[in-house]
Amino acid sequence: MSTTLEKQLQAEADHNSGLNCAQSVLKQFVAPQQVEDMLKVSSGFGGGIKIGSVCGALNGGIMALGLKLGSADPELKKMMDAPVKELVSRFEEVMGNTDCLEIIGYNVNIPEQRELARSQGIMEKKCKLAINTVIEIVDEMVASKTAK
Repeated sequence: MSTTLEKQLQAEADHNSGLNCAQSVLKQFVAPQQVEDMLKVSSGFGGGIKIGSVCGALNGGIMALGLKLGSADPELKKMMDAPVKELVSRFEEVMGNTDCLEIIGYNVNIPEQRELARSQGIMEKKCKLAINTVIEIVDEMVASKTAK
């Protein structure tokens, strides 16, 4: 099992290789045989679901929480309410917002704005922080739930 730091370093490498923030986070929490499907499932969540909305890293973290703590039983779906709310709240404390557009300050779905954010180092700094933050929180939450 990978440590939080190992997951963060791998996620950074994955993001630098072209995966979006959601894919970079979610990939760290799936079994090797699930990676391809999970990369497909999370491919539309980058750039704040392609419209600057909820940060892809946060979306990837929510999917990871579902994978690790959720249930396929419809009767148990409410059990995810508290963990998701905790993740969102803790993420917002660190990042100041949950929306990609607000975090980055540019709409990364518009090529010219994406290039500005990249050239100024904003995406590298903010996306890395968002990815690392989510991985740390999810790891803590999963460890605390599975330790009980």
